[in-house]
Amino acid sequence: MLMKNCWKYGFILRYPEDKADITGIVYERGITDMWGRKRQNIFMISRLHWRNIAITIDFFYTDWYNVSKSYSQAGGMIMAWYEEAVFYHIYPIGMTGAPRENKGEEVVHRFEELDKWLPHIADLGCTAIYIGPLFESSTHGYDTKDYKVVDRRLGDNEDFKRFVRKAHEAGIRVVVDGVFNHTGREFFAFQDIQKNREQSPYCSWYKGVNFGWNSPYNDGFGYEAWRNCFELVNLNLWEPAVREYLLGVIDFWIDTFDIDGIRLDCADCLEFSFMEEMRKRTREKKEDFWLMGEVIHGDYSVIFRMGKKCFTVLQIMNCIRGFIQDIMITIILRLRIQFAENLMKTVGFIKV
Repeated sequence: MLMKNCWKYGFILRYPEDKADITGIVYERGITDMWGRKRQNIFMISRLHWRNIAITIDFFYTDWYNVSKSYSQAGGMIMAWYEEAVFYHIYPIGMTGAPRENKGEEVVHRFEELDKWLPHIADLGCTAIYIGPLFESSTHGYDTKDYKVVDRRLGDNEDFKRFVRKAHEAGIRVVVDGVFNHTGREFFAFQDIQKNREQSPYCSWYKGVNFGWNSPYNDGFGYEAWRNCFELVNLNLWEPAVREYLLGVIDFWIDTFDIDGIRLDCADCLEFSFMEEMRKRTREKKEDFWLMGEVIHGDYSVIFRMGKKCFTVLQIMNCIRGFIQDIMITIILRLRIQFAENLMKTVGFIKV
């Protein structure tokens, strides 16, 4: 069953923007001012910045896809934490001002800067943080070098342990980025192939390794890359050793850092059988462990049907982007009906 009165998406309107009072909520069924009674169902809030506008518009969407998931505890039905969580998103490399390139220099403890944000996040009413990419990488975070070591530009494993502990003490859950479709070129298995070529035991770890081809990096062999970005080498998730390695990484994250969930990068590229195995493994570690699959491309109907076995919720990026683009006209029309023409003259960011 779906939770009654649960919004799928909407916009929070405040006018003027320096006031905390809610002017109205534009959501899929119309306009309402009943923010207080429905706030517990909000999944994620994202501020939209518009140039030369006096009205503040916050876009939100909810975990409506699987909002009915509950589990039994002590004989009663209790909502899982993610069913009423409000998430705050942190891209740590950018938020801390870390260098864009990891040159293997000494560890810099920038997590202290992130610690300072926890009271602010709690004050906003957020109950969960999605943070990532977090682990050792070459540049932007998605070209992983080491899944078990926090990126030296941010700090070390002890720093992240402390961050998670402080977040939990503040009543905030922590979800990390899981980049399991590909690794960076500095990952140990890929470097072993570069060194030992056909004799490397890791040739089967990656898709399309062919020593009769070459790569844009002149490796002397070819390989498959995510969207032809050859710094991102596609893992072969049908290889049992790869699956076990990645599942071991997840075990390590839960046991070492006590994380509460994973956002699966490029979930539309991952093998469903691997994700089912991941779902089973994480549930054994933590019954209410949260898995979110990022879906950008692919057949959404198949992903939704199969994803029920793998994810807690799906992050359908194209749907969200398309919604934001298409819904603006509807918002303007509804605002004109609900509010005065003067408000629209003040907003003035679209002509209809």
